[in-house]
Amino acid sequence: MSKSKSHDQAVLAVCAEQPDGVLQSALTADGGPLGDLVEMQERIDVINALLARKRLAMFKQGTPPQFVVKLAQPHENKAKGLSAEEALVHQVIRGAGNTGVWTRDLKVKTNLAQPQVTKILKALEGRGLIKSVKNVNNPSRKLYMLEELEPSREITGGAWYTDQQLDREFIEVLRETCYKLVERSESPHASLGDVAEFINSKGVARVPLREEDIGTIMQTLIADGRIEMIEPEAEGAPERYRPAVLALPEATAFTSVPCGVCPVSDQCTEGGQISPQTCVYFTAWLDDSDAPSRPAALDRRALLLAGGAALAATGRAAAAASAPPAATWDGWSSPGLAAPDDPDLPKFFRTPSGVKVQELTPGSGPAAAPGDAVLVDYVLRRINGYFIYSTVEGVSFQPRDVPTGPVRLRLGGGEVVAGLEEALVGLRPGGKRRVLVPAELGYVSNVLQPAMPTFATKRQLANHASEPLIFEVELLRVLPGGKAA
Repeated sequence: MSKSKSHDQAVLAVCAEQPDGVLQSALTADGGPLGDLVEMQERIDVINALLARKRLAMFKQGTPPQFVVKLAQPHENKAKGLSAEEALVHQVIRGAGNTGVWTRDLKVKTNLAQPQVTKILKALEGRGLIKSVKNVNNPSRKLYMLEELEPSREITGGAWYTDQQLDREFIEVLRETCYKLVERSESPHASLGDVAEFINSKGVARVPLREEDIGTIMQTLIADGRIEMIEPEAEGAPERYRPAVLALPEATAFTSVPCGVCPVSDQCTEGGQISPQTCVYFTAWLDDSDAPSRPAALDRRALLLAGGAALAATGRAAAAASAPPAATWDGWSSPGLAAPDDPDLPKFFRTPSGVKVQELTPGSGPAAAPGDAVLVDYVLRRINGYFIYSTVEGVSFQPRDVPTGPVRLRLGGGEVVAGLEEALVGLRPGGKRRVLVPAELGYVSNVLQPAMPTFATKRQLANHASEPLIFEVELLRVLPGGKAA
């Protein structure tokens, strides 16, 4: 056997034992398979000859970058027969590793025209040599890498992303799992390594999670006041976690009252347009109190009304004499505002089923009836005035990318939220009603209309579907018999 062939086989044998790759420096070191060659250039020539014959493949990995050599896979033979330009583009993409390379960078590094680069990329993809991936930080930018490589976490977002979207549900499940583990661990309390090992052993994530990944989750639990970190007892000992001794309450007495979260509480004055006596959210909250008896509830109402008026009046004696008008957007009230200051406007009336309705504008024309289709605008809020969604653009702090516009509902078919449908029946075009819908007549099914248009609004509604909700709805048009608009 010739000396050159023995060197080739020695290198290939070392690479076969380490399929993930061998550092080039290890192959050319004095103690490596080419150590009997005196000159370093001779050792490098052996590696280059194997690379040229497609027996080996070389990649640049790590920070700082190092050259890694491994056995060429059968599919790498697909690179044979490439033109000079195609081989150049393929080489640049291979050098980018699992972080990929952008087409603009390819153009700069290869000095090829953009149409030529695009044509070559399509040819390489067709031969199964490269693939395109999206960067979660810039979804509109395509990155190219070798077909067999797994994109780096910086590109895919790691375990936190699914199909280029932040997987909020998975993150919440992981948070609860970590918290339960910390809650159950006692003497010694769970360390970061313990939590990471448990999570990975249970296969909770699609990919193995690193300790720093779990550490990020633990920091969110600390920020929420659910757990706390225990300082290490000795130098070098791991940090451990336990449930927070003084956990933050989910709600306080003040935040459970609509006044505590009302964005216009500074405009609330006794006898003013915005006042405790006329606030529909305050009234609904009082009516839903679980007081043991009506006299007790009346006492509570009187006490809170007086307290709310006193609180609103504090420091605003001058403003009370001339309260500013309520802020509205084309007649739609902002969160927490009372009904228009009209002495003839009726208070809430309760239907036999328990729905509370307030007539804001009567409307005119044919009244909506079961079997009709109606076109409506609406604003949906929680009972404390917190905003959920609006079809009317500009109401509250709804993001601009959330779709708006009237929605079409069919009455009488069981497709619409029961409490809202009850308020729509009898309403005339141009009429507007504010409706307090009990939970049992609300979104008892996730297929009921009106449906939320985005994942974020659907998630927000799902979190509060078991609560009473407030619709402020305007009937725009009645379509008798459900005819198309």
